[in-house]
Amino acid sequence: MEKVFSLDAVPWLDVRGLPGARGFEFKPLTNDEYTNAYSCELIRLGPSDHSVPHVEPWSHLLYILSGTGDIVIDGRASAVGAGTVCQVKAGEKHSLRNLGDGEMVLLVGDDGIGTASAGHGGQGISNMSERARALGGSCSVRAASPAGTTVEWRVPC
Repeated sequence: MEKVFSLDAVPWLDVRGLPGARGFEFKPLTNDEYTNAYSCELIRLGPSDHSVPHVEPWSHLLYILSGTGDIVIDGRASAVGAGTVCQVKAGEKHSLRNLGDGEMVLLVGDDGIGTASAGHGGQGISNMSERARALGGSCSVRAASPAGTTVEWRVPC
């Protein structure tokens, strides 16, 4: 990944086969060569796409760029739309739904403290692994040094 690049040149990665997310695509904006301290990606959900309620061992922030929907964090539902910021702390059960007729696009960043220090896990990593296997690929997770987590997700083109 170049230090300066056009997001238009980054292909959407289709992970619609994952059991945890009911249809979505993403574009990674960071990688291990840049930093292990955090990750950032662009997510696109089509109409009716959603994630099942899940828990992840890292905190993450969602910034809605376009579309409308709702997010449930630890049982509390909130409407979301362009300009909404959602803060999901590590260990909080959450889900996101696109309720609009068009796409929902969001920027997601996480702090990467990950599985090594959290001591518990949700469905996120197992869902990523299942999706990779369903597409003929693999997914590995390891602690990064001095902090963070490295997730390597590979599928054939």
